[in-house]
Formats: sequence, structure tokens, C-alpha cells
Amino acid sequence: MAYEFTLDASAVLALLRGEPGSERVDEVLDSAAISAVNLVEVLAVMRRKGVSTFEAFARFELLKVPVRPWDAELARASAEFADLANKGFSMGDRCCITEAFASKMMLVTADKAWKAIPQIAERVILIR
Repeated sequence: MAYEFTLDASAVLALLRGEPGSERVDEVLDSAAISAVNLVEVLAVMRRKGVSTFEAFARFELLKVPVRPWDAELARASAEFADLANKGFSMGDRCCITEAFASKMMLVTADKAWKAIPQIAERVILIR
């Protein structure tokens, strides 16, 4: 299946927590995917907030969001965005951006800083 949107961890966390912007994520959910790297980030944040890994993954599975694998070709492609680390973008952020560019998808995030980066701004959909 071809997906139109790739979800950043912040978008999935907003949906799981019922935060502002979650309705925007819900609107694109049927045609969205998340990379395995960003799923790790979702689960890690939930663990830090006191949710067990089992419970966090169970909640995520209820969303029925396809998880796309991360492979050597995507790792190579992510080098194109390495400079974003100097602008505060995490590895998960850069992986999400790489996934979207490699698959020609739009990026769905709660992180407003993404719109300030000219090379990605046109692909960014802010949820709040």
C-alpha cells in the first residue's frame, strides 16, 4: 500500500494522549505510516511517563498504524539530513524526515521547528 503521510513520534504521542492536534492526526491515520525508528521513540517516551512497554505497545497497536522497516538504504539516505542535528533535530526526527523524502510522503508532526527548515518545510504538516 502507498502511504501519503509519515508520522513523527510527536504526532502519534498526541493521538495516544488525546492532546491538542490529535484530531488532525486522526484525519490522516488511514493513509499514514510510521518508521520503526519513530515507534521506538514513541515507546521510549511512554516508558519515561510511567507506562509499561507492554501497555505502550498495546495502545499503539490499537491505532493500526503500519510500521515501516528501517534499512541500510534509508540509513544511507539519512546522511543527507545529518546537518539538522546541529539545529536540534533528534535522530528520530531525521529518520522521520528521511522516510518521508524517500517515500515522497508528507511529514506529520507537532514540532513547529520543522517548518523553519527550508529543505523540508513544504512537506511538513503541523498538527497544532
